[in-house]
Amino acid sequence: MSKWKILQWLVRCVFAALFLYSGIWKAFTWTDTQAIIKSYELLPDTDWIIGTVAILIIIVEIVASVLMIWPRKQNWGVALSAVLLIVFTAILTYKYGDWLEYGCGCVGDDTGHAVGMKDIMKNVLLLSMLGLMMWMRKEGRDQF
Repeated sequence: MSKWKILQWLVRCVFAALFLYSGIWKAFTWTDTQAIIKSYELLPDTDWIIGTVAILIIIVEIVASVLMIWPRKQNWGVALSAVLLIVFTAILTYKYGDWLEYGCGCVGDDTGHAVGMKDIMKNVLLLSMLGLMMWMRKEGRDQF
């Protein structure tokens, strides 16, 4: 196995761990997760809608993390993670400059602050890494 395939595998494992941790964190801090979603003021202030969205986010994050390390489903995991990050980035961009009581809602981020370029650029960096992984895998490349 080449050093690039090992690097790609390690990066995929890090992403899988990140999304798994994020999904589990959201599940175990259920009330906070709902409050974070509600703080974005993008959905009707109805408990069942907020709860449904929270459940969907949790499920998708956990499924994406599992697929990312599943040998024959890696591309699906990377693609699902990318879709999540695109949606999260679009929302952060829309809310740019707005004060969010719980912060951006990223993993463990519960400190209130205005959405800034740092929040958006974290996602853009992660998306770039996922894009590079997909491209390398699709093209069968094992080196840059």
